[in-house]
Amino acid sequence: MAFPNYDREYERNLNLARRLIWKIKDKADRSIALKYVNLLTHLKSDDVTVKRNRNAFFKYFIQVLEDQLNTEARTKIQCTCAIPNEESMSDPLKYLQKEVINTGERVVCNWSKDKRTYISAKILPGRGALLYMAVSSKANDWDFRGQQKKG
Repeated sequence: MAFPNYDREYERNLNLARRLIWKIKDKADRSIALKYVNLLTHLKSDDVTVKRNRNAFFKYFIQVLEDQLNTEARTKIQCTCAIPNEESMSDPLKYLQKEVINTGERVVCNWSKDKRTYISAKILPGRGALLYMAVSSKANDWDFRGQQKKG
């Protein structure tokens, strides 16, 4: 049984996503987005639920791509590399909201005192926060894009 509406919606979403992906400036971000599109294009099924869920994910994915492009256009993200004290981190979400208000940035990032841990957070208004944390065994093991490694 064919579901042409789901298939047409899929084709529209696929074409829109591909156009948006090629507008992303960061090659690593573009590569990640292309991987998601490849996963979706290799998802073959005649099941209506699979098609509906695929299209729902595609809509969300397109929203993420649009948000990424809007962020790239509006802001050059700068990190406020302040180290929070333990008291200020008792409620991490309030701390992040305060940092965003104080700095005017939508992304807040911090390094630990020993430079082995990096934390970045982006407030998603009305939805919470997106958090990223990276840890290295040595402070000098970090690979900064665009900078030559000291050694």
